[in-house]
Amino acid sequence: GGCRDDLLVIDGERVPLLVEGTSAVPCDDVALTLPAGTHRVDATGPAVERVVFDTMTLSAASTAAGT
Repeated sequence: GGCRDDLLVIDGERVPLLVEGTSAVPCDDVALTLPAGTHRVDATGPAVERVVFDTMTLSAASTAAGT
């Protein structure tokens, strides 16, 4: 157990992850928030086969701008 910061890097910043079986979640239930635009995502180490972002939340400002 425990958090690991050697598996995922986003825009040059290490992302601490809690590995649970064959998946991982951000440590301390902290949501990853990425601003709009292009981002570099690097999965490091042989243990990472893929990275899946499965939730997208739009802020009220973003929603209003899109209408």
